[in-house]
Amino acid sequence: MELRPGVHLGPYRVVRLLGKGGMGAVYEAQDLRLGRPVAIKLLQGLFDDEARRRMAREARAAAAAQGPHVVRLHDVTELGGAMALVAVPLDRLLGLVLVIELGLFSGAFELIQVLRDRSEDAAAGTRTTAVVLGERGTLWLLRGTILLAAGFATLVLHRFLGPLLLLAALLPYRAGEARSHWNRLRLVFGLVWLGIVVTTVLDTRTHGLWLQIAQSAAL
Repeated sequence: MELRPGVHLGPYRVVRLLGKGGMGAVYEAQDLRLGRPVAIKLLQGLFDDEARRRMAREARAAAAAQGPHVVRLHDVTELGGAMALVAVPLDRLLGLVLVIELGLFSGAFELIQVLRDRSEDAAAGTRTTAVVLGERGTLWLLRGTILLAAGFATLVLHRFLGPLLLLAALLPYRAGEARSHWNRLRLVFGLVWLGIVVTTVLDTRTHGLWLQIAQSAAL
C-alpha cells in the first residue's frame, strides 16, 4: 500500500514518497503540531507480539542516541498492520552521508529478511521481492546492494573500512541458509558501521577515498 500525498498519519501529513524496499517505505511528511518536516519509515507486514516488542526495543535504543550526527527518532506507532518510525532529517552534510549509507544497509537487510521469509510469504500470498524474483534473483540483488554500500562507504566515508563490506558480498550462501546468512551479514555490517560512526563522529569529518584524491589534486 502506497500512501498518497496529503494523507494524514495522526499528526503527520504525507508530502511525497522518498523510496521503498521489500518491507516498507520512507515518506517525507509534515509535523502539523510543530510545523517541521520529518521522515516517516512505514514498515508493512504481519507483526506478532515478539516483533512488536523487538521494534519497541529498537525504537527506544534509537531514541536514546544523541549527538549532532545522529538521526533523532521522535515517534513510533502502530497503524493497523503497519508500524511507523518518525525521525527529523539532519541538516548537515556529514549527517546526510551517514543517513545515505544507513539507507543502503537497510536495503540489504530488507532483502535478506524477505529472502529468509520467502516460503512463508509465498504460502500467505504476499508478493515480496523474494517471492517475485525467486531465491537466486534476490540473492544477486542483495549482493548488488552490498557492493553499492561498499562503494559509497569507500569513496565517501572511510577508504579502509568501506572495502570490508565486500566481505559481506563474498560470504557463501547455500539454499535454505537465509537465517544463518542474515546473522553473518549483521555481524559484518555492524562492525563496519560501528567503525565508521566512531571515526566520523570523533573527527567530525569523513575519511573517504574522494577526500584523499581531492587533497592530492590540491598539492
